[in-house]
Amino acid sequence: MLETANKPIPKNNKAHWLLGGSYYLMQDPIQYLFKNMADNQGIFKLTSPIFKTVVVYRPDYIKYVLQDNNKNYTKSRAYKIVSGLLGQGLLTSEGDFWRKQRRMAQPAFHKERLNAMLDIMVSCTDETIADLAAIKPSETTNMANHMMALTLNVVAKAMFGSEVPDGIVQTVGRELNIANELALERVSSLLIVPLWVPTRKNTEQLRACNALYKVIDDIIEKRRRSPGEYDDLLQMLMDAKDEDTGEQMSDKQLRDECLTIFLAGHETTALALSWLWKLLHDSPDKKAKLVAEVEQVLGDKKPGLEDLRNLPYTRMCIDEAMRLYPPAWAIGRRTIEADVIGEHIIAPGTNVILPVYCIHRSPDLWDQPDDFIPERFDKDNAKGANKFAYFPFGGGPRLCIGNNFAIMEMQIIVAMLVQHFNFKLPAGQEIEVDTLLTLRPKGSRMPMIVETR
Repeated sequence: MLETANKPIPKNNKAHWLLGGSYYLMQDPIQYLFKNMADNQGIFKLTSPIFKTVVVYRPDYIKYVLQDNNKNYTKSRAYKIVSGLLGQGLLTSEGDFWRKQRRMAQPAFHKERLNAMLDIMVSCTDETIADLAAIKPSETTNMANHMMALTLNVVAKAMFGSEVPDGIVQTVGRELNIANELALERVSSLLIVPLWVPTRKNTEQLRACNALYKVIDDIIEKRRRSPGEYDDLLQMLMDAKDEDTGEQMSDKQLRDECLTIFLAGHETTALALSWLWKLLHDSPDKKAKLVAEVEQVLGDKKPGLEDLRNLPYTRMCIDEAMRLYPPAWAIGRRTIEADVIGEHIIAPGTNVILPVYCIHRSPDLWDQPDDFIPERFDKDNAKGANKFAYFPFGGGPRLCIGNNFAIMEMQIIVAMLVQHFNFKLPAGQEIEVDTLLTLRPKGSRMPMIVETR
């Protein structure tokens, strides 16, 4: 295979005299990646004085990396940096350890198990409805903050059930945000100061991480001291056993998985919801169709499990929002051994970037790619669609374990908030994207006027 591959990989179309293409990637990643997507045939080499990097756009190439030959690819540099926050949870761990943890955690996320989480999602959304109802009609509120608080509340109660200590959501949210922001700065830097060097930012990140560790460790320790009947994700993880060895997770492994679920399980969902409110504001005809479906199916009642199946357009709107604004806007991998993608030889130790945002908006893959058209996800329209032209939750064996949880949660939140409110952007308000580790609105702000229905 290596012997027959001889097609040169195109280079980036614009390069800094010292830093190569990586300089322009850091300046405006989305526009730079879009420009190179248009100029190249599905793959290009990003020049850099430090890293070997290729960017891959073609769905068949992406399938090869994430699925067909996934064992030759580890997580990229960014995930290794984030592991300083999350430890060795499912998002960051590798190899046999990851496979064992995945097998042990999987039952906690089976669809039947998630059905029991519906009441938590509904009650947490009720709390947010009360908060939004208290906002004066003339005031502008940051919907991104409301969505972050709501999804964090859902995750905390799903994780710890009735054992959520007072103030844990606020504490976890505050410290998680600090640690996450500082980790993102490290990901964006070409040169990284090791965490053991006592710089101001390193000291602050370690303080925030230690505060998070203490919160989770205290809950696990309390659960160990007082075993009983608990119906939550933590207990599912504590009871899980490796099917081959009978081994259970250590307290550190439990803590790492809890932190991973907290971070990955609330921020990405909150961002998808925040972007959806903007898209619905910009598309009043689509919003009217969504509202009509919710009114017909739910009326004034709260959603039950059976109702979710009858809200297909709500689901289409969510899918389309994640196409246009995928929270995980790029996925990174790194080759272990030399490989061949298409006809191109990829050297060992090469970073492989899969720019989800660009692929989701590729004119070669989507009609009217920049338009909000939920109908494209109608089951009939979606038949035969390329699976790796749309992959907001990743793909292959490392498909996000919480994808069904997130979809169910978003359907409930959207349906319930639409029952009560109409969200509008202030006149003339433009929302720009911020391409950090996740795709956030600039300044993490989604200003909205809340109108009661």
